[in-house]
Amino acid sequence: MELPITDRRVTLRRLAPGDLDSFLAYRTDPAVVGLQSHGDMTPAGAEAMLADDGALLAPGRWTQIAVEVEGRLVGDMGLHPAHGAVEMGITLAAEAHGSGIARAAVALAAGWVWAATDAARIVAITDRHNGAALAVLDRMGWREAEVEAAFAVDPATERSFVLDRPRV
Repeated sequence: MELPITDRRVTLRRLAPGDLDSFLAYRTDPAVVGLQSHGDMTPAGAEAMLADDGALLAPGRWTQIAVEVEGRLVGDMGLHPAHGAVEMGITLAAEAHGSGIARAAVALAAGWVWAATDAARIVAITDRHNGAALAVLDRMGWREAEVEAAFAVDPATERSFVLDRPRV
């Protein structure tokens, strides 16, 4: 299964150079950056990320994909296959928070991971203060583990969630 993929609400596709302004807007928004481990994005870093056209879901390599709603970039997801699992992270523009977009994008990406890889599980990590992300993962049935980590500004407690491959 290749990108783009779409459900009734969200499209996951490759990021493109034309996404630069929208990408930088939310990736440098303090309301977004404060709950992310990656910190602020520089224009040069953003351009490099958007220009990446490497293989999707290649083991040991991050795949960064766009989250689009009605033709508009509202966020991005990182997927990193390694050691029988795929780590997943999502960053959404502040105006997309609380709208159900994260849940739709996570569900769509999980289906793509199951179809495109033989990973046994998907792992999502978030700051313990990111209540919206915690609620989404909990409602979707991910199971939890907690680890200590340093986030962009202050030391934080990360919460790790795991979604096991569905049994068929």
